[in-house]
Amino acid sequence: MKKLMLSILTLAAALAWAGCSKIDDYRDFAAGKMQKYAGKVDSLKLFPGDGRIVLSWLLIADPNVNKVVIKFNGADSVTVPVSRTEKPDSITYEFSPLQEATHNYTVITINTFGERSVPVYISGKSYGENYTKTLLNRPLEDAWLAENGNATLKWGSKEETCLGVKISWTKNDGSKAERYLADVTPEIVLEDYKPGTPFTYRTLFKPEPLAIDTFYAAPVSMLLKREVVTHKYLKNFRRPFAIGEWDGERWGTPAYWNVSASAKTRGGLYGGFDNLSGSAAFGFEKWDGETAINNGKTSQTVTLPAGTYEVVLSLGAGEWYLGTRGDDVRYLAAATGNTLPDHNAMNTALAYKNFSGLTRSSIRFTVDGTSPVTIGFVMNWVSYAAQYFRAQEIILYHLPK
Repeated sequence: MKKLMLSILTLAAALAWAGCSKIDDYRDFAAGKMQKYAGKVDSLKLFPGDGRIVLSWLLIADPNVNKVVIKFNGADSVTVPVSRTEKPDSITYEFSPLQEATHNYTVITINTFGERSVPVYISGKSYGENYTKTLLNRPLEDAWLAENGNATLKWGSKEETCLGVKISWTKNDGSKAERYLADVTPEIVLEDYKPGTPFTYRTLFKPEPLAIDTFYAAPVSMLLKREVVTHKYLKNFRRPFAIGEWDGERWGTPAYWNVSASAKTRGGLYGGFDNLSGSAAFGFEKWDGETAINNGKTSQTVTLPAGTYEVVLSLGAGEWYLGTRGDDVRYLAAATGNTLPDHNAMNTALAYKNFSGLTRSSIRFTVDGTSPVTIGFVMNWVSYAAQYFRAQEIILYHLPK
């Protein structure tokens, strides 16, 4: 019976202590004495920053708490006065300036009776120059100026801590503009972009979700990688292609393009325009055993200022009425002067590429001074097998240095 009574008394004491702990009025039994504690801080959080750390906590229990002591660096401490209200009080304290390192804190409350709370511990980092030096800008995959005068920037994947990218550029009237690219957005459009001027960008980072400061990678200033200049020099370069002459049904010659006689194999009059299923495509065709296209050419001659250029040929995105067939050579080419070289002398061209089997092809060349340049196609379809290509567009880019 004595053992049972002792167990009951022990349980009653434990329940009494638990009941008191709900209001954070802690009692220890040591040397036969009852030790009271002030109510401890609640919801202690650490917010890292640039050379600083902010601690935040709530005071909920013990309305008699009138100060909070924060110990740091082993022996140092700071006392924060407290004026309690009837509601839970939210309190913050900033430590700055701090070295870029991990910092440890012990937080204790003291009430008007001089009673101290049990300690609450927290650790965290402050950031600075060393961290900033490790930051790399979000990778830029492409940057080009479109025909409408707007520039498009295409970005690669971002780091987990990346918040976004700030971009500034110059408009055609000389004014400055700025845009912000959100963290996961793959592309951004810069309106009314002035050709030949650089844009500047820098990436924003937050090292931790609770960080209170934003960090920046070093700014990068650069020119666009390419500028669309097709509309300045070429004519009739995209579907639906305009017709020069045609048979009123399917075959014709494209307006503004010079087509050699050897490439006009449709009725002996037409070549270069194919209206298959109303596609109004730029193209040529020769079926099994039909008349060969021997050294056929089609081109436009333009005057280009000094610079580097790229011509991109698109044969569509899988549409059945576009594309290419056959293994005989078909060159996308550019040459100085008013004509393209013959198919067996392509090494005299500024640039050329056989696009047989490709749905997209490009060539790049440099002009040292203002001069006429002929851009177009050279074909030599002399085998028995069927050959054709039908194009979506031919685009000319200027590539700034």
